[in-house]
Amino acid sequence: MVAQEVFVRRDGFRVSLAKKFTDAASQYRSEIRVHWPEREVISDGKNILGVMALNVREGDLIAIAGEGEDEVQAVTALVRLLAEA
Repeated sequence: MVAQEVFVRRDGFRVSLAKKFTDAASQYRSEIRVHWPEREVISDGKNILGVMALNVREGDLIAIAGEGEDEVQAVTALVRLLAEA
């Protein structure tokens, strides 16, 4: 399993960002999890409703974790997507 922490740069996973994130996550075979340690919440990174339900805000620290054959590529791409959003 690979995980990387990232600070949320905008006001959470609104519809457009959640759609981009889950679409990108769905391109990988690995399981993707979004973990918000502050509230001890974990969501399936390929499920748009689960990602939006995290209700994270700008400045919150979350972790993107991947487990599977392409976990490194998946986590790297998803963290980059959030950093550029």
